[in-house]
Amino acid sequence: MNHILTVTDAADILRLHVRTLERWRQTGEGPRYVKMGRRVGYRRNDLEDWLEANVTTSTSEVRP
Repeated sequence: MNHILTVTDAADILRLHVRTLERWRQTGEGPRYVKMGRRVGYRRNDLEDWLEANVTTSTSEVRP
């Protein structure tokens, strides 16, 4: 089973503010997350997959 990270741990790994992840959950922009009742967590694999999907080589490259 994949270890579930806290929102704070995920923000630290991504070097983002916790509020950014909160906003991204509302807009659907960020990495996939796990809802456990009222708690939210992130799987490390989902963070890595999201990072890989957002790799670009140019500022003019169009992202899907």
